[in-house]
Amino acid sequence: MARSALPDGETAMHRLRPAIEATARMAQSEEYMKHVANLGPWSRELAAHMSEGDRASMLVPAAFDGAEGTREGKPANGWVLTLQDRAVFVWWTGLIRIKDYDAVVPYASITSTERDWKPATTFCVTLPLLRVHAEQTWTIEFPNCFGAEALVPHFHLPGVMAGAITFEFEDEDPSPGQDPTT
Repeated sequence: MARSALPDGETAMHRLRPAIEATARMAQSEEYMKHVANLGPWSRELAAHMSEGDRASMLVPAAFDGAEGTREGKPANGWVLTLQDRAVFVWWTGLIRIKDYDAVVPYASITSTERDWKPATTFCVTLPLLRVHAEQTWTIEFPNCFGAEALVPHFHLPGVMAGAITFEFEDEDPSPGQDPTT
């Protein structure tokens, strides 16, 4: 699916609301909600890949190692959004001249996923990794924003991408102006 024009911030958060709520329920972490509060302009980038009828199920902060615009071993911060038939990856590089990137990975193109661990260093704790093998291999690190539930994305994303895990949503559809985090 081609990316549509960037929606305004309010519409973007409305489209992402089910994913934020589902992930927040699983994570039960204030740190996760702090990341969501800093989603900023990337909510618009993510929502631009959604069309009418799409259901967002998870929205997870991530870091992409070896993706376009990055150097191996220097992952770029970003987000993973799961929809019913594809995942949307958004990441950015740079501090002053920020450049953003995005990719859509249809679940049908995924040949396998593998869980791994990034070893601890002097400056970083051990982090869960997920490698997604599709037309390109994606190495995704998950920051420790899930507290005790740090493995939520590590264990749930492969199931979501394989179609083995789905989420039930309430029928209520709040107005676009309603805060998705309440």
